[in-house]
Amino acid sequence: MANKKNGIPKLRFPGFTDEWEQRKLEKCLTLLKDGTHGTHKDVGEGVYLLSAKNIKNGQINIDESDRKISEGEYNSIHKNFKLQKNDVLLTIVGSIGETAVLESPNNVTFQRSVAYLRPDSKLLPQFLYTTIVGKKFQRELKKRQVVSAQPGIYLGDLSMIPINVPTMDEQNEIGDFFKYLDHTIALHQRELDHLKLRKSGLLQKMFPKNGEKVPEIRFPEFTDDWEQRKLGDFVVDYVEKTSVQNQFPMLTSSQQKGIVLQEDYFANRQVTTENNIGYFVLPRGYFTFRSRSDNDVFVFNRNDIIDRGIISYFYPVFTLKSADSDFFLRRINNGIQRQLSIQAEGTGQHVLSLKKFKNIVAMFPSEDEQQKIGSFFKQLDNTITLHQRRLEHLKLRKKALLQQMFV
Repeated sequence: MANKKNGIPKLRFPGFTDEWEQRKLEKCLTLLKDGTHGTHKDVGEGVYLLSAKNIKNGQINIDESDRKISEGEYNSIHKNFKLQKNDVLLTIVGSIGETAVLESPNNVTFQRSVAYLRPDSKLLPQFLYTTIVGKKFQRELKKRQVVSAQPGIYLGDLSMIPINVPTMDEQNEIGDFFKYLDHTIALHQRELDHLKLRKSGLLQKMFPKNGEKVPEIRFPEFTDDWEQRKLGDFVVDYVEKTSVQNQFPMLTSSQQKGIVLQEDYFANRQVTTENNIGYFVLPRGYFTFRSRSDNDVFVFNRNDIIDRGIISYFYPVFTLKSADSDFFLRRINNGIQRQLSIQAEGTGQHVLSLKKFKNIVAMFPSEDEQQKIGSFFKQLDNTITLHQRRLEHLKLRKKALLQQMFV
């Protein structure tokens, strides 16, 4: 039976005009197989036995904590076939739909949660990989997913997924383009991860350890010991409440993203719509935190996005006197978590009142040193935010191009 013609993409490289052909995945492969189903003994030195958890964002991630099996067991697994360079890996159990192109087949094999897809001579591995990460293929995987305690997809169902295939030359252009885009995204991700790691390390070294009066790293012009101060020496309660419905935009205090508009955080819908009269007003530059925690972790945020917003009455609001705001924000989010936990009350869900928070004692430097440290971390956070936005832009661009450059 002739292959079905399936149209052309909205966006394509110049010089290509032929329609793409639709083929079932099994007709495009010379190998479709999953990893070992056997029980294997771990060894100290040997061949890595990986699983679906090792494949993420187009990469095969291996570290020394991963399982290893003996060469004898590896040879038994692969007595009838060998993994090859450019085999395409696809996770099919648990986390379904992650994929990567195998660059080096040596010293590695996989459990049954990973499938091996070996393209035939008319399908390029990089094009197949890009097809798999696309929305259409992922949707087909979702339709065929077997729902159980651990979701999975059978190889027979996988083999029947239709894919649209252009000429080899067009495959090559598309594959190389997205490979370069993925490389750029990976570089930006590594830069972002490096900056976050650097910030984490500096937060540890630029604040004194427990029982010490000076930090490990500080600006050279400062030599005086830090002093113990109650947070209440700096904190001023702020209790302004809304008097009418939706008096100001509704805000959410997020552990990961800080203060954000609630409609942005919850995908264009405001959760607290019924009655927000009597909620706290959060002016620009003022602080808040969620006073209830299931895990004893309390994260403090500052409103840096709008002049005045509304926050739930579960989020106490305060401002500062005689302290640098940028320094104070980092100080209360670094090195005092144990004290926060001690001050929290209740069983199950713990509650930290503003009064209890103000009783906490922490080490503080002079205001000049506070300003220097606060300014340094503010600049570092701005750099991290810039890299994060660039990375998100690249990912959105890739998503849009995948939709436009594939049938």
